[in-house]
Amino acid sequence: MQLGDHKFDPQSGDLFTVDGQPVPLKRQARALMQVLAAAGGRVVSKDALMDAVWPDVTVSEDSLYQAVSEARRALGAHGSQIIRSVPRQGYLMDAAGAANRKVGRWPVMAGFALAAMLTGVTLWTQRPVSSGDARHPVIAVLPFEAVAGDDLWQRRGLGLSAEIATELARNDWLDVIAPEAAEALAGSPLQSAAEKLNARFLVDGTLAVENGLLRVSARMMDRETGKLIWSDRWNRDEAGFLDLEADVLDRIAGPLGGALTGVIAQAELASSQARPPASLDAYDHFLLGLAAKHHWNREGFNLAVTHFRRAIELDPDYAKAWSFLSLNLSFLALEPDSQDERERLWREARAAAERAYALDPDDPEVLWRVARERGAQGDLENAARMLHRSVVLAPGNADVLMVAAWTSHYAGVRGEEPLLWAQRAHELTPIRPAKYRISLGLAAFSAKEYQLSATTLRTAPQSPEVLAHLAAAEALLGNVSAARELARQLQEARPGFVVDDMFGTVGLAGFGDVLGDLRQGAALAGLPISRSENL
Repeated sequence: MQLGDHKFDPQSGDLFTVDGQPVPLKRQARALMQVLAAAGGRVVSKDALMDAVWPDVTVSEDSLYQAVSEARRALGAHGSQIIRSVPRQGYLMDAAGAANRKVGRWPVMAGFALAAMLTGVTLWTQRPVSSGDARHPVIAVLPFEAVAGDDLWQRRGLGLSAEIATELARNDWLDVIAPEAAEALAGSPLQSAAEKLNARFLVDGTLAVENGLLRVSARMMDRETGKLIWSDRWNRDEAGFLDLEADVLDRIAGPLGGALTGVIAQAELASSQARPPASLDAYDHFLLGLAAKHHWNREGFNLAVTHFRRAIELDPDYAKAWSFLSLNLSFLALEPDSQDERERLWREARAAAERAYALDPDDPEVLWRVARERGAQGDLENAARMLHRSVVLAPGNADVLMVAAWTSHYAGVRGEEPLLWAQRAHELTPIRPAKYRISLGLAAFSAKEYQLSATTLRTAPQSPEVLAHLAAAEALLGNVSAARELARQLQEARPGFVVDDMFGTVGLAGFGDVLGDLRQGAALAGLPISRSENL
C-alpha cells in the first residue's frame, strides 16, 4: 500500500522508499503499522493497540507513544499526517489522504540539514496545492523543550510539536513547516529560528514535571514585529499526558487556526492595513475584504466586494475570494435599490459560489457557501451534504463551525446538530467577534431553543437577518408585542423587506415544512413572508 512517499507491505510489515530501498523498522513500530493498516482507516483504540503490539507484556502508554513516534519518523515528512492521533480515542492510518497531499510551493531540499534550511525547507499541508498564486502565512512549530531534560519527556515534547503541526496543517490557508525541518532548530531563539525557516510565525513551548504534576506552556511569535502574540498554559497530573495533549490541540486549533478571526489572520490583517495600496497582493485584498464585511452595513459589504474582486483579478483561481465575494453579494441582495438589482445580485452570488466550488470542492469555507446557494435553489439534499462535509473537513476550526451553524437552516439542516457546532465554536474561541453571537442565535433557532435564540440575538449586530429571526423567536415565545416592535424597526430600516429575501430565488416556500416555525413566528410578528404580501 502507498503511504505518502513510501510503500508498505501489511503482510510482512516491510517499509520501502519510493525507489524500493528498505526502511529499517523496530518490531513494535512494524507491528503497530500492521494493526493500523488492517483497520482500513478506522480508529484503533490505545488499549487495542497495546494488546496487539505487546500481547504478552503489560506496558504503559509511553511505550505506545514511542512506537508511534518511531513509525512516523520512518515515514518521513508526512509521518504525522499518515499515522494520525484522534484525541481521546486512539490512532488511525490515513493512507488515502496521504496519497493526495502535496508538498508546498517552496523548493524542497534532500534532507533537513541546517545548511539546507537556509535555502529551502519542506512545507506540507493537508490540501492539494491550488493552481492559484495567493500566498499563505507560513508557520513552524519547534519541539517543546522538556525542562528536566529527561529522554521520555524530550520524546513527548517532540511528539507534541508534531501533533500541533499536523492540526494546524488541516487549515488549508496555512503553510506549515514540516516537523522534521523544525526539529533541527530545537532550543534556538524564536527570531533566529523563524528567519532560518523563513516562517513568519513560530510556536514553541516547554514541558515540566514536578511532584507528579505536569505543566505545559506554549507561545507564538510574529517574526515581522518580534512580538509574542499568543500564549497559553496547561496543568495536569503526570499520568494524564495524552488527555492533556488533546486539550492542547483543542485550544490551539481555535485561537490559531481560524482563517477569519484567528490570531494569525488578525496579525496578517494588521500588516495588510499598513501596506501602501499599490503593494497589496491577492491575500492582502482578501483580508481587507473580510475586515470590511465585519462593519455589517451596506457600505462595508460594497467595500468588501471591491477587495474580493481585486483579489480575484490578481489571482483568478483564488477559491476563498470567490466564496466570500458570493457571501457579500448575497448580503447586498437583502437591501437593494430595486427588485431587478436583487435578482442580479443573487445571480452573481450563485455564479461566484459555483466558481469557488469548481476551483476547490474540498475547501470547508467554499462548501458552506455553496451549501447555502444550493439551498436557495431548493436543492436541500445536496445543500445538507455539503454543509456536513465542511464540518467533517475542519472539525477543530472554530470559524468553519461558526459559519456552518449560521448557515444550517438555509441548507435545510435543523435540530441539535447546528447548535452543537455553534457551542463548539464558542469553546474553541475564548475571545469571540460579534458574528459568533449571530451564529449561536440562528443555530438555537434551528434547534427550536427560542429563548436562547432571542437572548443571544438581542446582543448581536442588528442586520435584517438577525432582526427577522429575533422577531420570530420573540413571537414564538409569546412576546408578540416585542416581536411586532422588532418587525416595525426592521421594516423602517429596510422598507420593502420580506422574509423570502433571505432564501434566494425559491423563497421560504422552497423549504417546505422544514422552516415552518420561522414562517409562523414571522407571521405572528407581522413580517410579510413573500413579495406578493407586501404589495
